[in-house]
Amino acid sequence: KILVLVVYGNDFRDNTPLFWAYRRGRDPDRHPFFTAIQAENGAMTLRSPNEENIATSMQRLARRVPTPPDPWSTRIVQRASPDSFLAAYVLSRYALPGARLPGDYWSRQRELWIEILRQRPDYAWILPPRGSAEEKEWRDPGEYAHLPAHLPRVRKYVSDFTAFGIDRFKERADGDGATLVILWVEGNSNSWEGEALEAITQERGVPLVDLHDYIARQGREAWESRWARDVHWNAAGHLWAAEALLEWLARNRHACGGGGGGAIDETPARR
Repeated sequence: KILVLVVYGNDFRDNTPLFWAYRRGRDPDRHPFFTAIQAENGAMTLRSPNEENIATSMQRLARRVPTPPDPWSTRIVQRASPDSFLAAYVLSRYALPGARLPGDYWSRQRELWIEILRQRPDYAWILPPRGSAEEKEWRDPGEYAHLPAHLPRVRKYVSDFTAFGIDRFKERADGDGATLVILWVEGNSNSWEGEALEAITQERGVPLVDLHDYIARQGREAWESRWARDVHWNAAGHLWAAEALLEWLARNRHACGGGGGGAIDETPARR
């Protein structure tokens, strides 16, 4: 009866194939999973997986310059099985980024990737003008930066993809006679995505449970829900997520067949 969709702050950028294209050089048209494409007029289209890549990882727009991995990562990769997630993780996190590269290596690489995207109508319309300050922001966003959050058109672009994804989940939930509930996990305390998600869910009548609001009401801090060197939940994070959802379910028993009827209660405030 209940479908819980967890939305994290970085999902806004990661829901667009363009982010992986300009940041990591992944080919947005050769994914082994479903992706969405937006036309310049705003129309959204869901694309099926590229059949030739279902059994492989995402393909690159242009292959990066190979660099020798350090001995430790080499041993890890050599001893792991071909389908090992650990081997792929080590190779991507240590063998390439950790190597000694020229200071402008990634800047030049992203320039190449952006030029390739400019040649594709599905992406050329959203890319910034050549030589503009906006283009520099896209090309050199910083080690852990989101898409340029201060640019309204980029905010709308990534928000549209998130809304499109939520619509697909809601269609499936409605078809199964279930209630879609979104658990919001904010990426950082100053993020704009929370307000965007609240607007999206209100427009669609989808309940929104704010995990950080729940944590704050317990007199605790959001960082306590995550590992010290990893953004994923620790034991406390999993417990608080469950309790936040249980709190919502207790106020909306009819949503899961508990009786009571009536509209879904959105008080106290979701955020």
